[in-house]
Amino acid sequence: MSRFNTPLLYVDAHDNGQVDQIYSPSQATGWHSVNICIEGNKIKELGTRSKGSKNNMFYYEPYFFGNNIKARAISPIFTFLAELK
Repeated sequence: MSRFNTPLLYVDAHDNGQVDQIYSPSQATGWHSVNICIEGNKIKELGTRSKGSKNNMFYYEPYFFGNNIKARAISPIFTFLAELK
């Protein structure tokens, strides 16, 4: 998926490991492509750089994920390549 990139998102994710705010694309410093998977009842973002970085792995509650799509902070266009097992 593609989502906006901003330090605000990382601050939000670091406090409890999940994104629990709705953002506006006007807050974006750019766009970032990431991989996601469904883990339990949450959507997990999987980064591709350093495995130890908190910026590379955090969760979205479905409510905030959906509302960030509506706000256009997450692109509504996804490409699914494989099922994570």
